[in-house]
Amino acid sequence: MFIGIIFAVVALAALTDVSMIGRSPIAGLYAFTVVSAAIIFNYAKVVWAVLWLALAPLAGLAFVLFYGFDGGRVRVDSIIVAGLFILTLIYMPRLISIARAYPDIPEPETLPPRRRRLFK
Repeated sequence: MFIGIIFAVVALAALTDVSMIGRSPIAGLYAFTVVSAAIIFNYAKVVWAVLWLALAPLAGLAFVLFYGFDGGRVRVDSIIVAGLFILTLIYMPRLISIARAYPDIPEPETLPPRRRRLFK
């Protein structure tokens, strides 16, 4: 859901004039599809949604490389954002493997709720 939240902000920013490249309905549409894939994965655990989510950090990294270093920000900010996208991109194969294995993961047994005590 982390990617979904980031791209929800991107979708809203792309439809206004506050982004670095101005109003961009195509970037807004792409960000909306990423948010939709995050929601679909959260509820349905569909593998194709994770594959679409796995491309999102790559798209963000491409945006930073094309527009980020000349976009009026301090270079350190662009390096930090690019580093976060790279770390997220490194984590994506784990998320894909979890989504592929999800149908085989057993459901947890329902245990009775434990009674909480203030003192033992």
